[in-house]
Amino acid sequence: MKVAKFADSDEETLERLIDKFGLSDFLAHVEEIANEKVEHLSSNWPDERATQWGLSSAKAWSKAANIVDLAALKIRKLGL
Repeated sequence: MKVAKFADSDEETLERLIDKFGLSDFLAHVEEIANEKVEHLSSNWPDERATQWGLSSAKAWSKAANIVDLAALKIRKLGL
């Protein structure tokens, strides 16, 4: 899988956050952000374009949030 390259300073920031909070808590925050995206997309695309843009995107973000949440729970069991 091709992954976008972060600037060194961004990567260092992410690493500091993971070191400070732990990987599972970091991912829990990512899950919260993804759920906020779901709310934003759902509330800002109330018209007929919603099925084309907002709701399909909201559904994808919701699925992503669930996957990240599951990953965070499994990683927490590892003590990370």
